Amino acid sequence: MDIHFEATEIGCEDDGYALVCGASNSKSESEYHYMIIQGCSDPDDEDNDGIHFSIDDQINGNYDLLDTCEVTRQQIIVTLHKDVPWYPGLRKVIVDCGSTPDSDFEPLLAGLRRLFWDRPADLIISE
Repeated sequence: MDIHFEATEIGCEDDGYALVCGASNSKSESEYHYMIIQGCSDPDDEDNDGIHFSIDDQINGNYDLLDTCEVTRQQIIVTLHKDVPWYPGLRKVIVDCGSTPDSDFEPLLAGLRRLFWDRPADLIISE
């Protein structure tokens, strides 16, 4: 099973504790979806549990869900290796982001690079 949506906004924020990257279609008339990929801002933080992924609700989030993240300027494809409660059998989240501004895409890309610092082979970027 796949979830596919067109992002109306993407971004990345760092509050000094958490680095949060995400996308949503909240400004669209389509069925609402969002995804968040987050982790500690400081990779050396003793509370760093790795990458946390969620889709559409925090109940659908956890560490050790995300397998790979493929990024182009047009799409983000997240592959999962475990089920989430609302979507049993979900294996891919495909986000079209080609219509989002470059000024939002570049910080998202930089944030993903930081989050995947210890597993660079799982972040596939085609520029």
